[in-house]
Amino acid sequence: MPKLQYLKRGRSSIEWLGEIPEHWKVLRLKRIATVNFSSVNKHTLEGELPVRLCNYVDVYYNDSITSDIDFMNATATKEEIRRFTIKRGDVLITKDSEEWADIAVPAYVDEHFDNVLCGYHLAHIRPHSDCMDGRYLFRAFVARGINDQFRVEATGITRYGLGKYGLENAIFLVPPLVEQHAIAAFLDRETARIDGLIEKKERQIELLREKRTALISHAVTKGLNPSAKMKPSGVEWLGEIPEHWETKRLKFLLVEPLKYGANEVAELDDPDLPRYVRITDVNEEGLLREDTLKSLQEDVARPYLLKEGDLLFARSGATVGKTFLYRESWGRAAYAGYLIRARFSPKQMFAQFAAYFARSSVYWNWLNNSFIQATIQNVSADKYANLMIGVPPLVEQRTIAAFLDRETARIDGLIEKVRESIEKLKEYRSAIISAAVTGKIDVRSGLKLVEHHAQRQAPPEFKRAVLGAEIVHKLHKEPTFGRVKFEKIIYLYENHLGIDLDGNFQRQAAGPFDNQMLRSIESQMEKAKWYKAKKEGERTYYIPLAEAGKHAKYFDRYWADMRDQIYAIIELLRSLNTERVEIVATLFAAWNDLLLNGTRFSDNDIIKEVRENWHESKNRFDEDRLQRALNWMRDKGLTPRGKGRLTRVRGVK
Repeated sequence: MPKLQYLKRGRSSIEWLGEIPEHWKVLRLKRIATVNFSSVNKHTLEGELPVRLCNYVDVYYNDSITSDIDFMNATATKEEIRRFTIKRGDVLITKDSEEWADIAVPAYVDEHFDNVLCGYHLAHIRPHSDCMDGRYLFRAFVARGINDQFRVEATGITRYGLGKYGLENAIFLVPPLVEQHAIAAFLDRETARIDGLIEKKERQIELLREKRTALISHAVTKGLNPSAKMKPSGVEWLGEIPEHWETKRLKFLLVEPLKYGANEVAELDDPDLPRYVRITDVNEEGLLREDTLKSLQEDVARPYLLKEGDLLFARSGATVGKTFLYRESWGRAAYAGYLIRARFSPKQMFAQFAAYFARSSVYWNWLNNSFIQATIQNVSADKYANLMIGVPPLVEQRTIAAFLDRETARIDGLIEKVRESIEKLKEYRSAIISAAVTGKIDVRSGLKLVEHHAQRQAPPEFKRAVLGAEIVHKLHKEPTFGRVKFEKIIYLYENHLGIDLDGNFQRQAAGPFDNQMLRSIESQMEKAKWYKAKKEGERTYYIPLAEAGKHAKYFDRYWADMRDQIYAIIELLRSLNTERVEIVATLFAAWNDLLLNGTRFSDNDIIKEVRENWHESKNRFDEDRLQRALNWMRDKGLTPRGKGRLTRVRGVK
């Protein structure tokens, strides 16, 4: 955060504001903006005009209201259209909520709209253009102190609401307009940089979770000995298992049949009574939450009391398939009716091994194919009873569980550290916004410093566009170069060279494809007047614009240390036609996915993954052709090392 402060400061008339810049004003919102509470509900009535609604969730989950949002269709009167049509520069806030902390969550309208209205449960705020910048006002709504006013004013018990009087009379700090513009621009840059860091760290958590799942999946289906001989399990979704393992149904590993829990309402919260465990009480780490304690009377709980090593399965709803392994250290506990208890035979199954199996990808694949589709997803006790499990000898089960205890604890520790750093970044983000809009830092004097910093720490989207521009610059004159080859080169940069481009590639007909990232790069290149995508028939190619080639200074700044590797990929693929590039990138992605999943595989498995598990169009490539391509890739050194993220099946997150 910049250390520069305003030289002339004075005490404000508002105690919680403290000292503020001497030339800033303190005004109520009604003096700087027009405030209206929307009356446009989510309905379609005959006689009204069709409109689209910007609703509560659109504001709550987005800082900016743009045309990318899928607005709801509704109808409105002519007067409602006149009063509540949103336009660029407006600020929308949540005016009521079930949570006190969710009052006055703002979003800035970043585009002009012809037919989008502010919806019900929102306040529509239009800044007076002669004294207030909407971007600055949006940031001010987030600032500590200013935002606290709305929480104090909100009334209610089960639902909180903010009245128009309380909103209109809230206090805001008002710098001169030119200074508001500077503060807004500064915060746009700084928050974009911080948000980019947060997004990267959230991706780190996702990758660590994927690694944890892959580790568990391999251990509970293949064991820990890489030299162990394998055999078909006899279960298609389970695949091969070590030769000395058995395959058994869950019901044959139990000392008694699976049992549903108590159908009781969670009303008591007496810690001296047995705890009433519901699946919503279990967090992501499989531990009981302390803030959701409910209990049952002794006589009601008695038939459902848990024992050490009991494993609970959720049978319906959003948490179906989730499990909880009970330990006596939790204290006495019974379980709810939407849970199913498995009590294992100690001579056949070590409970911790079974719990790890229920965290594996093979278990979840089985589960996703087992849902009873009614109004909600459901897996009955009969279904769970017939779940097939690869069963090692008991001693080996304990060894595998102990190994996974150590390794998952290490990964969980890393995840927790990343979470802590995310929280610190969020705190810093909040602090810098509050400091800027309350006059604790002077961004006017620091503008040159900030601009220099922003150039050095460029947003990842811009750096990605610079890299894309260099690819286009080198290849746009080649007759074989178009969008498909462009996208596949970007994929290889991320997953072969290890360049973090924040890709989220899907398994598409033409190979690994990230439509959102590609369109972002194309949009940035066109905005900078470097290159523009142009479609002709089925082919999209790139044409130079007025500033073509001027990306080079940024390329030298951001990518100089990777220049040789970047150019090597370009030259390797320069002469390949679109279909050959598609084959190479798809083989690479399938191969890389197998590495990331930690599975044993051969060339035949890679080829099978492409022809059978990618996209139906891949059947047009015969096995011999794919094998020749694999040989060519090895010869050229274009082989994966398990970097990047797994490719996604389209529509699956």
